[in-house]
Amino acid sequence: MTTIKHLKLVTVGSFVVIINSLLASNAIAQGSEFSPYVDSEGKISFPSDFRTSMVHLGSWFVPDGDASGFHDVYTEKSSVEAFRKTGKFPDGATLVRELRASKKGNYSTRQDVSHSTKGLKQWFVMIKDSKGRFAGSPLWGDGWGWA
Repeated sequence: MTTIKHLKLVTVGSFVVIINSLLASNAIAQGSEFSPYVDSEGKISFPSDFRTSMVHLGSWFVPDGDASGFHDVYTEKSSVEAFRKTGKFPDGATLVRELRASKKGNYSTRQDVSHSTKGLKQWFVMIKDSKGRFAGSPLWGDGWGWA
C-alpha cells in the first residue's frame, strides 16, 4: 500500500483503488445479513443504485485494448471508514467497477484528448468474504466473490 498525503493506493484482486482518507464515514448497517447483494447460494446481484448510495473511490484511464476506457470504483461509505481504521475492507464490503467507453478528439486546448462517452462497456462487482462462505463456487475465492 502506498500513501500520498490523504490518498491511499490499494490493490484488491484486479482492482487498483485510490481511497481518499478524508471521506466522511457512514455507519455500517447493523444486522446479521452478510451482504444485501448476495443470496443464500452465493449469487451476486448488481447494486443498481451504486452511484447515489456509494462513495466514488477513484478513477483511472486505460488508452488501448479490450479494457480501454474510464474505470470508476465505488464502495459503501462504511467500508471506507472500516478500511481507514484497519487497512482492510470489512467482510461484506462491496466494490463496483464501472468501465465506460471513451473517444478521442482534437480541441482548442489540446490534441488527442480522451473523454468519456455515454457508452458503457462493463461492470464488475466484488464482495469481500473473509469466512469462505461459498467454497466450491467458481464465483468465490481468495476472500472475494466476483461477478
